[in-house]
Amino acid sequence: MNKVRIVLGGLVAGVVVNVIETVVHRFLFRSYEKLGREPLTMSGAIQLWIIGLIFGILLAWLYAALRPRYGAGPKTAILAGLYLWIVAGLLVWIGFWPLLHWGARLMAIGIVTNLVAYVLAGLVAGYLYREGAAAA
Repeated sequence: MNKVRIVLGGLVAGVVVNVIETVVHRFLFRSYEKLGREPLTMSGAIQLWIIGLIFGILLAWLYAALRPRYGAGPKTAILAGLYLWIVAGLLVWIGFWPLLHWGARLMAIGIVTNLVAYVLAGLVAGYLYREGAAAA
């Protein structure tokens, strides 16, 4: 595995995740305030961006780990995005559903947003990943 490419591709993939989620949360989650919740603080936003970058690196690592079995290319990148989405997107949203009291509409928006973000980020990470001399 090329660790340098995993980190670099993962950081770019993390930015993709963060941009998509920021846009969706900013424009579609205005209902959040209607639920009586406080808007996200700057420190909370920074924490979410850090988590997004970590997810991007995990996604790039997952792509690199799947390559020997499934081959290089977009199919493997999409598969990596789907795997991450199942664990970090779908299951987390479902697990927090009883605690958040957001309703089915906002939960569905969050789940679909994560699906799109992780698949697109997987494609970016897969595009940027290369095996090579820097693999040590």
